Amino acid sequence: MRSKSGKKLSGICVNLNGMFTDSGFGVVLPTSKTGSFALHGLFPGQYTIEFTIGCGTKGNYAFQWWRGATSQSHATTINISGRKVIKNIDPVLGPGATIKGTVRGRSATGPLLRGVCVTATGRDDDFDGFVVTSRHGHYLINGLAGGRYLIDYDPTCGPAATASYLERTRSATVKAGRTLSGFNVVLAPGASISGKVTDTHGHPLDSVCVAVNDENDDSTQTNPDGTYSMTGIQPGSYEVEFFGGCGNRTSLAPQLYNDQPTEETANLVKLTSGKTTGNIDAAMKPGGVIDGVVTDEAGHRLNGLCVGASTITLADIPQVFDDIEVTTQGFYRMDNLAPGRYLLEFNCGFSGVGTQWFDAQPDSTTADLLSVSAGVVTSVNAKLGKAASITGTVVNTAGKRLSNICVTVANARNFLPINAPGTAFATTIGGHYAIGGLNPGRYLVKFSECADRPRYGTQWYRRKNNATFATPVTVRAGQTAAGINGRLSVGGSISGVVTGPSNHPLDGACVEATDSGAQSFGFTFTDKRGRYSLPGLATGRYSMFFGCAAGRVNLGSATRPGVVTVTAPHAVAGINIKLKPGGSVSGTVTSGGSPKSPLAFDCVELSPLNQNGGGNFALTSKNGQYVVRGLAPGRYQVLFGDPSCDFASEGLSPLAPQWFNGQPTEATANDITVTASHTTTGISAALQPYGSISGTVTNAAHAGVEGECVTAVPISPPADMFSGTPLAPEIAISTSGGHYTLTDLAAGRYKIKFSVGCGDAGFATQWWDNANSEASATVITVAFAPVAGINATLRR
Repeated sequence: MRSKSGKKLSGICVNLNGMFTDSGFGVVLPTSKTGSFALHGLFPGQYTIEFTIGCGTKGNYAFQWWRGATSQSHATTINISGRKVIKNIDPVLGPGATIKGTVRGRSATGPLLRGVCVTATGRDDDFDGFVVTSRHGHYLINGLAGGRYLIDYDPTCGPAATASYLERTRSATVKAGRTLSGFNVVLAPGASISGKVTDTHGHPLDSVCVAVNDENDDSTQTNPDGTYSMTGIQPGSYEVEFFGGCGNRTSLAPQLYNDQPTEETANLVKLTSGKTTGNIDAAMKPGGVIDGVVTDEAGHRLNGLCVGASTITLADIPQVFDDIEVTTQGFYRMDNLAPGRYLLEFNCGFSGVGTQWFDAQPDSTTADLLSVSAGVVTSVNAKLGKAASITGTVVNTAGKRLSNICVTVANARNFLPINAPGTAFATTIGGHYAIGGLNPGRYLVKFSECADRPRYGTQWYRRKNNATFATPVTVRAGQTAAGINGRLSVGGSISGVVTGPSNHPLDGACVEATDSGAQSFGFTFTDKRGRYSLPGLATGRYSMFFGCAAGRVNLGSATRPGVVTVTAPHAVAGINIKLKPGGSVSGTVTSGGSPKSPLAFDCVELSPLNQNGGGNFALTSKNGQYVVRGLAPGRYQVLFGDPSCDFASEGLSPLAPQWFNGQPTEATANDITVTASHTTTGISAALQPYGSISGTVTNAAHAGVEGECVTAVPISPPADMFSGTPLAPEIAISTSGGHYTLTDLAAGRYKIKFSVGCGDAGFATQWWDNANSEASATVITVAFAPVAGINATLRR
């Protein structure tokens, strides 16, 4: 390796980067005294090489990628195969560019900052230079090629971090062999925060996580005396979160300032540049705990198995977990859980056993909800069988194998799609697919193209357009049901024009076609001429929805009367619609009690009483206000706080859904009227906590019974608006004293079942109040208040 003057260059770093290979990644070695280098023992693959100063080089030379490139994306790839030897990798390095300057705090005459990391990033976000400022605040970056760079100054990463200042980025252009001097920068002081974390008795808590929900996710943990502090935070107003997981000794429920359970009710903390906002304290409440043992059917404990708990109660939303643990010698433990109801899944990843859901349910569509109480350890064991799988090939009618076809599995009894991480879904590659992790049982298999504008229509095995007529696939433990193939036909289409009140075409209006039986869907937006086309539709009967309040014009969404019949592969044209002026609804959503706090990110849904109407929804702002637009004139029902619609919120809100005006159920809801070009104001709600049912389970000797399953079975539960899944039963497990609490119960009517299987044995199943069957059980009505004293004396 030589310079342009012909000088042999020793101490040049040779950086080998492997591409599409598992080895040879990031190998670095210096050139010898003669400027030579040799890389041996390389696996076959593709490589790029970068040459930089920094491995003992004397002199300033510009970095380069082989062959003469200034970015990796433009580097020449070196292909290694077999015992092939690549010679003559002999770059010639030109003179390097330099950037130097000082870093100060607060102002151009402020203190010189030591330990600030300075990084130069060039084309394609390549990392091209790095230094740390000296004790006098000076920095100098050598070895740059000519060009434009982003220079980042990070006060938090150096060995003497001045973390109270804010990071800054500047751009600089340099020329080869030249020095850009006086490139000085001033870092603004950041904001600081401090406080103390205790338990509800005022005792300090050590090692509690504290996080400011800013764009940098600044975080720390409490000291042994419960205090904490953070500096260098970007000024602004933020949520401050306190949660376990940083080494705390007892289980703690997560919360946000000021002692609020979720971000819906959290108080924002204003942080100011150069100042410390103090006394941002927290009194932590006890958290729930779930633990247990997981074995196979022979009783062998399963090590390294994933167990996931989620407050997301929609069974068709996979991989959303509040906590994930991995078993150690079959045992798992989840600490620091917020009290509430959870979906609990065993084997939320890949392994040789099937996936199971609480309570011993084979898939997500039949899973029960587990009630978790504050300060209580809820033990749930699981026994998993061998996994089954389904495989097959997907082709078109000409026999060509199709890639990018989504293959999903549904429960054969309720037709609902099942979802579990690693199971129940696959995408064809070269026409092949494989779905594993299934429990023995009967399933329906659906094939649909994974595309925004599909060509092929949805199909159910065996070549049926509707789930009702699909052929179930039976899978057995440890076996593969092979040959479950699809042969997809080109779908039909629906097209038309959407216009507004003045017959002008609407740009950006949304159009949706749905055949619920086929589970075939189409969605698109109109173009500038108001035209739309929905291709790839299976043969079926489609309901059509038009809306989205195109542009700035508030137009009422609408459902087209009747259905549109599609016979694939034929096109149905002329499905036009004229949207009329729409109205709006506005209001404020707060928490109940005194004082009433505004609720952010709360979902407000409007459902039309007219079946040809079109509903809509909105999320509340930080001040709890909302406006729902795009509503056709007519009468509506309003639902506040549907947890399946709170996309922006994390975890289950402690406040229950509520219908206007302050009603617990849809049956008692008050209607509202929407008129064209008018906003119906004052449609507000003050949400109340969920209801609960509690009691004690005893035996004939009046001693508490531990491990009894207590199930709240909802009577005629309404289907979830978004998923179509009815509310699942919720199960609490009695403690050592026989106590139980069914938490976070939605308003409605329930019957309570007492049964063994959660740790106890030998008792007969019974219903409250001393009923032997569900039919004769006493109904309990739950609204927005606890229901206590639902006790049972168990019979043998």
